[in-house]
Amino acid sequence: MSALSQGLVSGFRIGPRMNISMRLFLCIVAGAVCGLAGSCAPPPAARYQPSEYVWPLPPDVPRVRYVKSIWGDKDLALKSDALDFLAGEGSSNDLLKPFSVATDTTGKIFVTDTARRIVFVFDEKAAKTSFLGLKEKPFKQPVCVAVDAAGRIYVTDSGYHTVMVFNSDDRLISQYGKGILNGPSGVAVDNDRRRVYVVSTKAHRIEVFSLDDGRHLFGFGSRGSGPGQFNYPSDIAVGPAGKLFVVDGMNFRVQILSSEGVYERQIGGMGDAPGQFTRPKGISVDAEGNIYVTDSAFNNFQIFNPEGRLLLIVGSGGVSMPGEFSLPAGIYVDQKRRIFVADQLNRRVQIFERIN
Repeated sequence: MSALSQGLVSGFRIGPRMNISMRLFLCIVAGAVCGLAGSCAPPPAARYQPSEYVWPLPPDVPRVRYVKSIWGDKDLALKSDALDFLAGEGSSNDLLKPFSVATDTTGKIFVTDTARRIVFVFDEKAAKTSFLGLKEKPFKQPVCVAVDAAGRIYVTDSGYHTVMVFNSDDRLISQYGKGILNGPSGVAVDNDRRRVYVVSTKAHRIEVFSLDDGRHLFGFGSRGSGPGQFNYPSDIAVGPAGKLFVVDGMNFRVQILSSEGVYERQIGGMGDAPGQFTRPKGISVDAEGNIYVTDSAFNNFQIFNPEGRLLLIVGSGGVSMPGEFSLPAGIYVDQKRRIFVADQLNRRVQIFERIN
């Protein structure tokens, strides 16, 4: 990702100028409604896919490009199961408050929805949307999602204080962590070491389970601000060589540890300068070891190289335009260099791609 380091810029380029005044009007109206209701989806007219939004701005060489957004199955022209029992505000097949996102090797997109208490499964290849838990209704408060190499899906539930495991047919096959986890959030899979790492947010720890049978293997961490200590951690990612990357929320940093939980170093710190955090939330690490971190206060995500040097900032606050976020949470980078961001209060998942 050395080319990416040439441009440390936040911004985007507007595509077609058609209907710009209408878009601005919709943004103002949507912002007013959001202020009254607490959260809102963009109006139907805002569901557009413009031609070109890139970061950084010209004349710098673009490194990240906006691809599209997903508000629900209509945006992917998919058929879907019914969500009658969850019918409520807006379309029952639209996202209401997406929090975490992941994909599998077939291209399925998994999105936890903390308001609908379900997991959306967008399958463009099969032209269908399905829902984990639609038939069994197992969730109390689903938070984060991860997928292993065999296609099994792992969902943390902070209401039940467990990890729920589903097979590739969307059936619940296992559940574990009760009595060990306290308010679980982030979850990450290490296929090589056959482990599942779970952030136990309220316990300020990381718990480790067997990928094969769900046995609790060990845990590490305690509350504090020292190396290897945590203060309301929120998310975790596994990087090359099994390195662990933990969003240490109220310490305003990302800690980097060995696969056994031994502290190595950290990036970030409290502040509003580039490379610092105010409310870090989600994290992902790509195949090259670059680190992607969302900040729900800054309404952006920052990209760091494997050594922790800031490379690029993408996004700003807003309610409608591509690259505008309102309380972004989970982030996921797939093997095709696509970047998925759960844009909570805008009720969508924004998709970007690395270029150059």
